[in-house]
Amino acid sequence: METKTLLAKAKRCKTEGDAEKLLNTLERAFGKLRPVTHLDQANSEAYLEAEGKPFVHFEMNRVISDDYITMIRPEIRDEELVVTVATNRMLDGRGMMGKSWEAVEGMDDLIESYPGRTVRDMVERAVQLAISHHRLLIESVGVPQQVAETAAKECW
Repeated sequence: METKTLLAKAKRCKTEGDAEKLLNTLERAFGKLRPVTHLDQANSEAYLEAEGKPFVHFEMNRVISDDYITMIRPEIRDEELVVTVATNRMLDGRGMMGKSWEAVEGMDDLIESYPGRTVRDMVERAVQLAISHHRLLIESVGVPQQVAETAAKECW
């Protein structure tokens, strides 16, 4: 699916119900693709903002450990589609149950849509960035780059 298809649906949203339908479409478009089907989905939200434009998003999370989680978050806002890829350090060490976290420095990326870009393109780029984040975490404890790269890829 081209991203322009999702954005065309966003432009037609007039009600909260339309925003919910857009969220369902966004979740299906992104969540059904093979590189991310194994990820847990969470924190979905859909509503109309003051200007009457939809704001919809959800997260696909890869729990690396109780201390680190990588989030892939597709979002439509102001008639634009972006995907955030962020690796967060869970400050309380409770993984997905944690209430306190911070983005790891240098591990917070934004993927923007452009004409002709597909959802698959965005998902594949998001997974590449997530693997890169994971590799950097592994390297930070002294593992050589090639070994860290192999380990990170195998986890995805």
